[in-house]
Amino acid sequence: RGGPPDLVEVGVTGLIAGPNDPVDFARCVDELLADPERLHAMGQHAREAAERERDWEAINGRLLESYARVIATGAP
Repeated sequence: RGGPPDLVEVGVTGLIAGPNDPVDFARCVDELLADPERLHAMGQHAREAAERERDWEAINGRLLESYARVIATGAP
């Protein structure tokens, strides 16, 4: 799938608006602006997730696991 839906855990690390839906985007912004504590918590969780899952060691580890699986089974 790729893109933001794979990067965001809805309600934990952020919110996702529908594609090409400015009304939904505005709703998400309004929702977060109305609750600064939730906004801050989501920011903290997003940072922790990025540090945990998006660092080069983690990415390389997952890539090597994928290569090993393809080599062993011939399928992704």
